[in-house]
Amino acid sequence: MNPKANPLSKLASLALPALAILFLVAVQAYHFQARPYRQDEAWVVHLALENIERVGLVNYLLQIFYKLPPENVVQDLWVHLFGHIENIVRWLATLTTALTLAMFYRLAADLFDRQTGRLALILLGTLSVFVYYTHEARPYAALAFGAVGFPWALLRFIRRPSRRHAALTLLLGVLPFYQHPFMLYVYAAQLVCIMVFVRWNRELYRRAAALFGAIGLLIALRAYFNFSERSGAIGYITETSWRGLTELYNHFKFNPEALGLFLILGGLAVFLGSLVNSRTMPPDPRMRFGRAWREGWPILSLLVMVGLALLINLFAPSLTPRNLLMAAPCLALIAAIALRRMHWPAQILALLFFCAPFVLQFRPHNGNAGYWELADYIEEKYDPQRGRLAITAPRAWQWIPIKYFLDERTALGLSDSDIFYVTPQGQEPFAPRNPHESLVARDARGSHLQRLQAYLGERDKLWVIRAGIRPDKGIERVIEWIESGYSLYRAIDFPGEGYYRALEALEYRRHPENAEAAARFGDDISLISWQLNDSVQVQPCQDISLETWWTVDAPLDALYSLTLVIANQSGQGISQADGAPGELYPTSIWRPGQRYFDERHLAVPCDIEAGEYALLLGLYDVLQDEIRNLPVKSTGGALLYLTTIHVSR
Repeated sequence: MNPKANPLSKLASLALPALAILFLVAVQAYHFQARPYRQDEAWVVHLALENIERVGLVNYLLQIFYKLPPENVVQDLWVHLFGHIENIVRWLATLTTALTLAMFYRLAADLFDRQTGRLALILLGTLSVFVYYTHEARPYAALAFGAVGFPWALLRFIRRPSRRHAALTLLLGVLPFYQHPFMLYVYAAQLVCIMVFVRWNRELYRRAAALFGAIGLLIALRAYFNFSERSGAIGYITETSWRGLTELYNHFKFNPEALGLFLILGGLAVFLGSLVNSRTMPPDPRMRFGRAWREGWPILSLLVMVGLALLINLFAPSLTPRNLLMAAPCLALIAAIALRRMHWPAQILALLFFCAPFVLQFRPHNGNAGYWELADYIEEKYDPQRGRLAITAPRAWQWIPIKYFLDERTALGLSDSDIFYVTPQGQEPFAPRNPHESLVARDARGSHLQRLQAYLGERDKLWVIRAGIRPDKGIERVIEWIESGYSLYRAIDFPGEGYYRALEALEYRRHPENAEAAARFGDDISLISWQLNDSVQVQPCQDISLETWWTVDAPLDALYSLTLVIANQSGQGISQADGAPGELYPTSIWRPGQRYFDERHLAVPCDIEAGEYALLLGLYDVLQDEIRNLPVKSTGGALLYLTTIHVSR
């Protein structure tokens, strides 16, 4: 070999995985750049904002001297220093993922060779479950980091049990545990692999025991300081059952699925072949089973991690597909073992099959609600002078992200006392603090409704944000109480991804105190009340707003439209706004005893002359061939005179 070619060859060997990592994280970041926080992400970011704002940055850092850092210390500091917008916070996960992929390449290269490392790198970086959860603003990127970094450092420690390698193993093993407790399964898997594959060596086992003992001590301290006052299990676990295994498979399958299955089975076959021929292979002084231990290490790690997690899940429910992200590197390694045995044209073709859907498609592994759209809508419609804001949610985790988006992603400047909560659930484990009980109704009992009534006061507008579609009896009774004094005017859905993540904004208007008819249109329709929201002194090009309340004496068999007219002194209309009264209920389904609200906006013409103009109101049947206004019983006319507006220039 030409010695002069060595530097270029070494540079190429480093450049190829570096370019692959850059490609992978760039595509992953692209897929996430237009996505709002998912519920759990908003929860964590909301908590990060509270963690430091509540005690201050200095006190937050000083707590390191009397207790171990909180579980999300890195993200807390990142949010505090750089901001809480999605792309900014997710860059922390992206950077962690890039480091994870770099260590994963080194792990595969150490176990096999650089070519296998490059193949495994692409397989892991295009695996949808890995892509999705390592780029969320959650601790799963840290879990993947530990699931790769700890075995990589541990294997180097086994080959050369120096203090430097021991410190590296300790660092890459303990730090990720501070972010995610499922690192315990990674420790267990590596411990089993040591006992199965590493030959007995008293000094090596003594040092390994000291290393795992130090890890155990730090884990115990972590549990004592940070979890001693917290308890509770999540409510969305994956069951240890055939159905649960099917769910896990659907999350972790490769795309294309058939090719991924072929490679996984091929990797297992390669291991079995190596195991059969282990006696003819050159022995490894520190390892059993010849070269077969290299294929066996990721396979046994996968079986121990998944099997132990499924077993413990029977007694302490905690398993979700995202928590099993620690298994994704092992799957990619097993598939790479088989892919490495193919000829290079087949390898390139297989990688193209994996890269094409990775680039062109995006598979969300969890539904998401339309939080951006909701925040924009409330910011536009909410009237703090006349209105109040309430959130109904069966579970606490459903209102926490809504509060984050209302507080931090709108310009409303809401305080803690500006939102009322209707939720039957109390404090949820590891959640941001609950609002004060005076702002919470858990059911329709008298004391809870009194809190809501005191919160509403004399405000005549109410916006209710409903999270989730599963009915809750307590929430429904509170809604019934609201609708006994308010009429629903507008309802907007924000479905997001997945029906069960639906959000809905309901706008209510308080019933007028005077229920007597102000005017009667035709035989059965009554105008109860009206209110001009603007001064009668107007300017050209200005919009004016009129609120009206209606009721009927009998069901209607016609579809009526309301017309609001500005007329000059000769009675000629110069501007009008027509449309069905109300936004939810056409007049054909109006029922006696109900009150229906309408808000009508009318533009004052820009070329209008100064003077006095009449504001008139009417109703007509839109299904008739000839438009005829219903007669106003009190006046006998076709339009009801409301007031005079004064136009000045």
